[in-house]
Amino acid sequence: MIYLATPYSHPSAAVRQWRYEQAQALWWHYVQLGLQVYSPIVHTHPAAVKFEAPQGYEFYRHFDEQMILSSEQLWIAHIPGWEESKGMASEIKFALNHKVPCVNITEAPSILEMYDLLQFPGE
Repeated sequence: MIYLATPYSHPSAAVRQWRYEQAQALWWHYVQLGLQVYSPIVHTHPAAVKFEAPQGYEFYRHFDEQMILSSEQLWIAHIPGWEESKGMASEIKFALNHKVPCVNITEAPSILEMYDLLQFPGE
C-alpha cells in the first residue's frame, strides 16, 4: 500500500474542501493505474465535515501513523500548500524515522491540471 501525503489543514473551509478535491483526484488517478493507495484526506474529510471533527493533524496523528507503518511507501504530493503543511512534515518525519521510504511526487501538478484543480478558485 502507498500512503499519499497531501496538505489539508487551513483556517478556511473552502481551502480544506479544495485540498480534499486535489487529494481525491490524485488518489483516483493512481487507483485507476492499479495502485493500492491510501489517502488520509480522502478517507476522513467527508466525515470530518459531516460530524464537525476537530481540525488539525494532531487529532488524526495516531491513526495516520499506524497507516504509515502499514504502508510500503509514503508519497509526498508536491501540490500547493505542501511545503507549509505541518501535518505532512510530521508524516514524513515519522515515515523516515520508521524506515518507510518516502517518494516525491512532482508530477502531481500536471495530474491536477487534467481535473482543473491546480489553481484555487478565485486565484
